[in-house]
Amino acid sequence: MSEVDARFDAFFRHRIGMDIGSVGPKVVAMAIERRQRWQRLPSIDAYWALLEQDDAECQALIESVVVSESWFYRYAESFAALRRVALERRGGAPLRLLSLPCASGEEPYSIVMTLFDAGLGPAEFSVDAVDVSDRALSRAREARYGPHAFRDSAVKAHQHHFLFTEEGAQVTERVRRQVRLFQGNLLEPAQSQVLGVYDVVFCRNLLIYLDAQARNRALAMLSELSAPGGLVFVAPSEACLLLRSGFRAAPLPQSSAFFASSTQPAGPPPSSPGVRRERPQSKVRRASERRASAPLTKRCLQPKAPSLEHELARVERLANARCFDEALTLCRQLQTRLGPDASIYYWQGLIHDARGDASRAVDDYRKALYLCPDHVEALMQLAALSEARGDDAQASRLRYRLQLKSSTQG
Repeated sequence: MSEVDARFDAFFRHRIGMDIGSVGPKVVAMAIERRQRWQRLPSIDAYWALLEQDDAECQALIESVVVSESWFYRYAESFAALRRVALERRGGAPLRLLSLPCASGEEPYSIVMTLFDAGLGPAEFSVDAVDVSDRALSRAREARYGPHAFRDSAVKAHQHHFLFTEEGAQVTERVRRQVRLFQGNLLEPAQSQVLGVYDVVFCRNLLIYLDAQARNRALAMLSELSAPGGLVFVAPSEACLLLRSGFRAAPLPQSSAFFASSTQPAGPPPSSPGVRRERPQSKVRRASERRASAPLTKRCLQPKAPSLEHELARVERLANARCFDEALTLCRQLQTRLGPDASIYYWQGLIHDARGDASRAVDDYRKALYLCPDHVEALMQLAALSEARGDDAQASRLRYRLQLKSSTQG
């Protein structure tokens, strides 16, 4: 089977909202074939008939496809931001934190280690960890890891939370006790009622695997799960998805942290260095001046060629895997082959931003806006980066442009 039967495509979309293109149709097709052979069934139709009546086999197929790769302190900037936020909010009610999906446990245990090492005690916070995969949760409960889980150097400062043996590194019982592990699915309608609301939600490397409809449902659920003033951490390559959906970037540079649109505070935390409260913006009229020239605006609003869409999806996957050099190389190759393009410059900006190279990120976002003055994502990212760097005037001007665009489309 070189292509995925439409029935299985619908199965994954319905069950977990997954766009099979995000992991590759060949990968999915091979997983289906393996499960069919395991069940010793003569045809794909016979295997489909089994799926329709066997929930255990449905789960087994899902397990064979979902991506559960993780490691300790992945995107270390997020944990540095978490430490800062936890210390700023310390002294009130215990913090509630959620890791979803938690994969094999590296992320929720990294959260606990960060907070313990920041000086918080067990009574000052709790962590819930949720994943759709029983297999991943079993590994998380075992909490024993090999060298692959320690690929980020940031974990070296937290090695006192492990017991090292010949079988691997075991997370200490004190850390494990702080995490509640259970199976769940962000797309289940009752999920927020079961979980409640959280001060901090880590939801990284999930949105990029969902189809558009499931992604919108997931973003709505993240808003429901966020307490007033709550933060949502995502992967760097997912930041544009939140900005596009009304989430507001938190003043925590390179952390990919956002306030949900329905929960964000009136302004950034008073103790955030170098960031001032945003000045109120005056209302603008629908006939306000617009900068976009007709040829450039027409160019940036035209549908991208299918080949570029495909290549940009590759850039996204590389960036999400933190293969930043490879992603930038691909972007440069695309620029050489196709010429200057706003979407390519935008992705270069995202990658430089994720690497902590703010000056190059700003340069690429500006190039994107030169080619396409109405590039909403580039405007949002540049505004968020300007605010995080303390450039209130620039952030205000960019948001004014966004407001103009919104009013002309309203």
